[in-house]
Amino acid sequence: MNTTDVLADLAANRAPLTDLNPPPLPGVYAFYLRNPGALGRLTTRPDELLYIGKTTNLKERGETHAANGGNGFSTVRRSLGALLIDELGLRPRPRGAAASPKDFTSYRFDPPGEQRLAAWMREHLTGASYCHLKPGDLEAALIAAACPPLNIDQPMKAQALPSWRPNPHAPALSAARKHCATLAQRATP
Repeated sequence: MNTTDVLADLAANRAPLTDLNPPPLPGVYAFYLRNPGALGRLTTRPDELLYIGKTTNLKERGETHAANGGNGFSTVRRSLGALLIDELGLRPRPRGAAASPKDFTSYRFDPPGEQRLAAWMREHLTGASYCHLKPGDLEAALIAAACPPLNIDQPMKAQALPSWRPNPHAPALSAARKHCATLAQRATP
């Protein structure tokens, strides 16, 4: 199946996050925004593809994204939270014990904020998954073809493809995420 077909399959099979039940297999997953304007600073179209990710276990990854208590291992949750920080009253915190710089750049939010973010995601996003034995290669091809606005850390494989183009949302989203990382660093005792 080519990238156009996979993107069409993902779009055709999207469902509310609470209804997703992917298998415990490798593959790619996608998030779509139900209504434009829900992300305020990010201009979107109805049902726009927001993010594509890869995983070795779609079931486990889906549970990570939908969880009320984020653990700092979800890129899409960090990106959404950075855009919604004021609207949802989110307070960034280090992911772990604040022992390394990664604990700040891979921030999470305080528990009540994580719950508000999860509720926002359930209300405003749909998702889909596609099983594939080489999810990294497929993810790169899909990102190059679709340029989803929340995919700011585009893999080198994607950048090497002829269909790749720079993500115009990357500078603003990167700045918002950096701001959250700074706030997470300040939140440490």
